[in-house]
Amino acid sequence: MTVKTYFLPLLKSWERLTQFQQGVIMALTSNALFVFVGTLVRQISDHISLFQVLLVRQLVFLLLLVPSLKIAGSSIFKPEALPLHGLRILGAFLYLYFGFVSVSNLPLADATALSFTSVLFVALIAKLWLGENVGWKRALTIFVGFSGILLITQPGFDNPKYIYIISGLIAALGGAIAATCVRKLSQSQPRAILLSYQAFSVGLITLVPAIANWKWPDWWQTGLLLLIGTLSSLATSAGVISYQKAPANVASNLGYGQIVFALILGYWLFDETPNVLALTGVGLLFGSALVPFFRQSYLNK
Repeated sequence: MTVKTYFLPLLKSWERLTQFQQGVIMALTSNALFVFVGTLVRQISDHISLFQVLLVRQLVFLLLLVPSLKIAGSSIFKPEALPLHGLRILGAFLYLYFGFVSVSNLPLADATALSFTSVLFVALIAKLWLGENVGWKRALTIFVGFSGILLITQPGFDNPKYIYIISGLIAALGGAIAATCVRKLSQSQPRAILLSYQAFSVGLITLVPAIANWKWPDWWQTGLLLLIGTLSSLATSAGVISYQKAPANVASNLGYGQIVFALILGYWLFDETPNVLALTGVGLLFGSALVPFFRQSYLNK
């Protein structure tokens, strides 16, 4: 049995889904991978500069994009909407670097909770810029999901690490900007161009500080760096697909699923045990994430 034959039933099942459903699945996949990448970054950040981690991540990303770039051909040298690409790259850098700073220095659940402020930024930007309708139902979903986040994390930010809290907020704003730009650019730009421009440009931004703080990794650290790059590229690709298939504020709202993955990994790797309030928050999160999915499925019948 060939690989193609083995995956054929799965491919057919995927094709039977609506674009909205595919977008939801891609968003959840992206979220799970990003949380796992965060745990890897946390493991390596005590030994390797975050600029170096980010540079290697981008290099691995570019290598994985080579087949797609060959297909895109000369179109990658004919960029459109350069100011929008520039804004997206800036947002991506803020999201990646300051997100790495936050997850490396705060409890996993708290760092993840801070990232969810991007949902509020995306809803606002999507309304003002993309003209997407953020009705009362979606606003209520965002509110319920965010309430679940507060119950899960019960954030005790009464500690001296305020700089890392600010880093998390900067990352959330950058993520919102990048996500909204992707939604706008994806209407006319191939996915390979969106991903390659970000990978190259963010890598270029980190090149000088990475070299200045360079430390040669051992074999174990090299494996972690390569894994961070590979999983990050898969997570980013899934995220781009999700924003191509679902409205920006819906895809972003599904990002609440990250906290569930963060709780699981936090318990497994860092002995962070959720209490009753946290489990109640998980229920609210599942509700806020699944209601839009089933509502859209019902409307498409």
